[in-house]
Amino acid sequence: MTLDHWGELAQQWRDSYKAFTKKLAADSSLPWKTVDEHNLESLLDILAEWKLEGFWLDEEIRALSLVWHQLEPWPDSSIGIQALNQLFRMGIILQGLSVLLSHLPAPAKVLLLC
Repeated sequence: MTLDHWGELAQQWRDSYKAFTKKLAADSSLPWKTVDEHNLESLLDILAEWKLEGFWLDEEIRALSLVWHQLEPWPDSSIGIQALNQLFRMGIILQGLSVLLSHLPAPAKVLLLC
């Protein structure tokens, strides 16, 4: 595969999240799943579609599906959230918050919970 192919695969994986959230919003009877569950399932589907099954161990695919937990936030994210907190009462309603918090550094946890 070329770098362009990998870029297409990554974009398809990102786009699957949009479809996932639209589907949930349209049909409240669908069973709930976490973003991590969706990411793993959609990655497995995409790897099968691209005929890339069997190249990685299950643990490697699972680690890849969680890679977004390791992304660095934008440098102005914290400052922006703090500014919004000055104007509005903010809170987070998020199923699976404990999973998200387990992957964040301590300062971000405090910011999210304020």
